[in-house]
Amino acid sequence: MARHLRGIWQVDIGTTSPQHKTPWKSDKGISTAMKLLKYLKAAARSAGREYLLDRYLKSAICSVKVGQPLPLDVSSIRGRYILSTEKGIFLIIDDQLLNIFPYRTYGIALRGGDLYLSSIYGEHNYIFKTELSILLEHLAPGDQVFFREIYHLKADIPARIHQIGIHQDQLAVAKTSANAVAFLNLVTGEEESEIQPFVDFFGMPISGDHNHINSVFSCGEVLLVGAYRAGDGSFIGAYHQGKITGYRAGNEGLHGVYISDTDLYYGDTFGSEGKGYLMINNEPFDEPFFQSGDGFCIRGVCQSGKERLVGHSHKGPRARRFDGPAFLLRCNQDQVEECIEMPFAAIYDIMNTDGTYFDRPPLTTSWNEINQLLQATLGDPIYEHRIHS
Repeated sequence: MARHLRGIWQVDIGTTSPQHKTPWKSDKGISTAMKLLKYLKAAARSAGREYLLDRYLKSAICSVKVGQPLPLDVSSIRGRYILSTEKGIFLIIDDQLLNIFPYRTYGIALRGGDLYLSSIYGEHNYIFKTELSILLEHLAPGDQVFFREIYHLKADIPARIHQIGIHQDQLAVAKTSANAVAFLNLVTGEEESEIQPFVDFFGMPISGDHNHINSVFSCGEVLLVGAYRAGDGSFIGAYHQGKITGYRAGNEGLHGVYISDTDLYYGDTFGSEGKGYLMINNEPFDEPFFQSGDGFCIRGVCQSGKERLVGHSHKGPRARRFDGPAFLLRCNQDQVEECIEMPFAAIYDIMNTDGTYFDRPPLTTSWNEINQLLQATLGDPIYEHRIHS
């Protein structure tokens, strides 16, 4: 159950349909209050979702309890990680798997101890913010965690907000519903600018979920952008000061683009030849392992020291995506060492608890360096355009 008092959400783990109680406590002005409440209920009914009352009452804080450690052996995992899944945010820390946020979450980003996450309820996308640094100091089952809503976007599930990331003191958001990348103020959540990388023959922006932009990653002055559809392949673009240069990645199902040191990583999600790989410098990682299975849905990669974690979501038709388990693939530098079955079906993103994806950050951080790396790895650019925010 959930209750809403004075603009604060109080939510127990597992709640899926919050119910609201009036926040008024006295008889003073009861007639006006009742009229307003009647209006709010009518507005909510017209929208088809009773929980939308929080938009009218300007609820801004969501509070959840840390769940009990899940009965799963993760002792072989040595690093400390944050995972986003269809069942919310999980921490792997001190040999425990803990759920700290119970609703479907796609993107995660961390800056100065503040954790940002993009979550969805029906057609409503939210970006929440919490103080992860404080949580990690006092982490215990039953503890309250407060998440402040800083951004809201109405979009259906396929066109949802995907990956998010910190880029030059802003939050970059893969705004799939607009075929765009939005840049938000880290404190207020205000949308300060937006770019639409793709244009038609006449130079007009292509909006809507057309190229399915789903990935953002910051490399110094350059923002890497990944798109699921670009002709018969995928798109990896480098954006800086109104310029974007795009390169073709072979498989149509790309999720996640990263650079560590001078190495380019991306997830070949649904698989060339139906297999699915983690791609490093455009070559499959541990190809014999990935060839041996029925096919992998690769989303999320993170490295801490010699340990690399790769997310493999349950693979199937969209209507049955959540019908089977996801796996964490624990790898060393050369091969997969262990497949750990997870108590959820989809892994969307994996990050170290210090906010990095890799302990070796990009060494290529300028516009020229990034484009040289992408060209050497993926070939000549297929798209160049100057866009306006």
